Amino acid sequence: MKKIFLDLEMNTVNKKYKDIRRRCTQEVIEFGAFRLTENNAGDGTFRCYVRSQYNSGITAEITCITGIQTCQVLQADTFAAAFAKFLLWCGTDYEIYSWSDSDFIQLNKEMRLKGIPYTAEAEYLFSHWHDLQKDYDSMFHLHRQMSLSMAVHNAGIEFRGRAHSALADARATADLYRAMQDGGSSIKQLSDMLNKARKPMGVSLGDMFNFGAFQIA
Repeated sequence: MKKIFLDLEMNTVNKKYKDIRRRCTQEVIEFGAFRLTENNAGDGTFRCYVRSQYNSGITAEITCITGIQTCQVLQADTFAAAFAKFLLWCGTDYEIYSWSDSDFIQLNKEMRLKGIPYTAEAEYLFSHWHDLQKDYDSMFHLHRQMSLSMAVHNAGIEFRGRAHSALADARATADLYRAMQDGGSSIKQLSDMLNKARKPMGVSLGDMFNFGAFQIA
């Protein structure tokens, strides 16, 4: 079974749409996905920009974070078209992973907001969704959530591309998944270090790192 790693970037719904913001404060503006084979070899990528419906442009803050500019999305697909393309690319017989549950929640909110039907393909995606952040937290007995970039750094993995670019984040999530599955030396060293720190001092990872300084990707 193939594994698909998905990341979404979002733009803020304009404040003038008060009723819309009560239901959904953001809209997807980029899909990025990285696919692995059953043997965890790279098997393709997906990237698609999305045109906002409830904001005429990308806000300055979102451009600063993601690098996405208004000119890149003006002629992009609608959310419905982009999501349909993504489901077609996913195909069948796969598991899907994201870092945290925020993308899962966003897709569901936006589908309901924009009247996107829950087809069999969409239902399959949501029923095969995994939160890799939760698995990572469980592996290292973390009590506080860690950002993707910090998790990748701690695992000794080189982050390829720009953080908060959907495809780069998706690829990083896949790289982290492979390290967790393979039990590589960097993962083992991190685990050993934390286990040794906990035994004599009862130190948690939260005590060792200032998690408040890191934003969840």
